[in-house]
Amino acid sequence: MSRHTRRTALTIVALAIALILSPSLARANHGTPVGPDDQRQVLRPDLRAEVDLSPLPSYTITAVVDTATATLRGDEYVTFSNPAGGALDRAVFRLLPNAASIYGGGSLTIEEVTRGEAAAPWEVSPDGTVLTVSLAPPLQTGEAVTIRLKFRAVIPTGGGGYNILHHSAGVTSLAGWYPILAPFQGEWQVAPVPVVGDANHFAAALYDVTLTAPATHDVVATGARLGVRDEGETRVWHLVSGPARGFAVALSDRFQVHTAERDGVTINYYALPPAGGGRSPQEALQMAADAFGVYSRRFGPYPYTEFDVAETLVSVGGYEFAGMVYVQRSLRASGSLSQLRFMVSHEVAHQWWYALVGSDPVIEPWLDEALATYSVALYLEDVYGEATSRGMVAYFAREGGRPNGAAPGIDVSALDYSSWPAYRGPVYYRGALFLDALRREMGDDAFFAMLRAYAREHRFGMATTRDLTAAAERHAGRPLDEVFQLWFGTPDPGA
Repeated sequence: MSRHTRRTALTIVALAIALILSPSLARANHGTPVGPDDQRQVLRPDLRAEVDLSPLPSYTITAVVDTATATLRGDEYVTFSNPAGGALDRAVFRLLPNAASIYGGGSLTIEEVTRGEAAAPWEVSPDGTVLTVSLAPPLQTGEAVTIRLKFRAVIPTGGGGYNILHHSAGVTSLAGWYPILAPFQGEWQVAPVPVVGDANHFAAALYDVTLTAPATHDVVATGARLGVRDEGETRVWHLVSGPARGFAVALSDRFQVHTAERDGVTINYYALPPAGGGRSPQEALQMAADAFGVYSRRFGPYPYTEFDVAETLVSVGGYEFAGMVYVQRSLRASGSLSQLRFMVSHEVAHQWWYALVGSDPVIEPWLDEALATYSVALYLEDVYGEATSRGMVAYFAREGGRPNGAAPGIDVSALDYSSWPAYRGPVYYRGALFLDALRREMGDDAFFAMLRAYAREHRFGMATTRDLTAAAERHAGRPLDEVFQLWFGTPDPGA
């Protein structure tokens, strides 16, 4: 994304304009998304003809961010085809900012829901996180529908949750800020939002977003920019995502961008000025670029032409999105070298094990978190040598523990935990140890062929534990019952 450093205060007139979705924007973004060629431009050239965009849901969103009041107003059109085997009588959306955990006291309020020209009946769950829209008449097999939702959001300014939906004087983070269509896997997937872990269980979709923000701010977002125009003291960004698992944004008038390139992909590191001391943004960018190169070789090509790392006030070290990640600003400002290196390389790995290959982060959190954690050891192995990598694996063993028959298997649910220390053990560290054991059991050739095939076969789809274990046995050429029994407590995990 381009930089803009002019710093002027929003006038009263400009605030009034920013709070109202202008007629010109409404006409320009009235529910008809840009064409597939524009969406394909986000993908690397060798994938543009290969990836089929037609089955994906599409979002066309017009939104205005008011940083003076930490609020957001939006108008969203969602188009999708019936994913069920028969008639479908409801559509289900997640309203994640209303969760008591993770999102830290924000809110997402629905103001209007329509289907075509008619109002559609809708209701919100008691906890506020699930919106159910009645489809009457029901949506038939193969039929598509467009639903329009008008909404407003309050962006938290306190310190609760993870600060992934958060506003401060330095940076505004927008994660889960709009109504998100729940994934459909036999039924709409609406697991409770956990106390720890992630709730970003999103299907890949196409986003066409027109975002109005202060002209003083840079916008870092999922996808790529189609155009930018100034309207008084505000700036209007037109953004498209390509196939993406959600759409995230970071805004700041303080970002300093540093850029590198790996394998034809532009890597941008958006740094916030540190309070004092700390490591340079260039050093953090080098970590991201090195990890990116390792994962591209080990797992297969990154799908997009651009990757962004944005420093924010995220309080859990980092957080992953499609095409971009947040990294906690204080890690570079005052954290140790090993902490920064771990977090940057871990979040980069989520571009393969989350953004590319989706899974259920609530019910099967180990599946992407263990892969991203073990990827750190692979990055260290390739860049710093085997001794450094084995030291990281030894750290996993100290923190997570090896299976002993009493500890739970690694395929636990995030809903079973209420503290990060207890949750990290089986999900992050013991899961990474399983992958290391699996690598030694299979041998490097078969293990990395398995990971490349797993990434390719489930690209922009949803994978399960069973998908990964079946791929392992297929590439090993034999059953792996004893390994699975040791780490999962069953010889047939995910079945």
